[in-house]
Amino acid sequence: MGLESTPAQEGGTAYCYGKNGYVKLGDDAGHGANLLTPYDPGIRNDTAAMVRFNAIAYAAADGTKDNDELTVRITGGGQFADGTTEKTVRVGHLDPTAAELPTAMWKNSQQEFIIFSHPKNPFTSNTRMELMAGKYEMESGNTRIFIDNLYVLRLKWYDFEDLFGKLPWEQNAPRH
Repeated sequence: MGLESTPAQEGGTAYCYGKNGYVKLGDDAGHGANLLTPYDPGIRNDTAAMVRFNAIAYAAADGTKDNDELTVRITGGGQFADGTTEKTVRVGHLDPTAAELPTAMWKNSQQEFIIFSHPKNPFTSNTRMELMAGKYEMESGNTRIFIDNLYVLRLKWYDFEDLFGKLPWEQNAPRH
């Protein structure tokens, strides 16, 4: 099973579109959309994973720019280093005048997050990442965000120790 998008309650349409090898979340009529990673039962055996993707917001040739906020959410178990399960990031806007737009639009668009299986919020077979552009029904404006190269990379414990040392909740633990 691959990537999924949740249909909006209004009309049951998922405003998520595949195009030229990438995905567009949202449309020009004020609808947002989400993208969900597949279930990976094997992640429940891991301590940490890296979520990496490219994200860029739409901008028109006349200078009009869409909203640029993307919500990154962990569902089904796991958390970010600060103990939260949701982050909102601002992504850049594409340059509609760029030569070679289909490749130039991804410049400086990489987003990267480390997620953890905490003893109080462990990874499960239902752990997934959700990327949400805007809201299903926008009060004003549009949120069209393009997503490419979405990966959830499982980190082996030795990789994690080399990269980060201790787990976040162990960083400030008292020494016995």
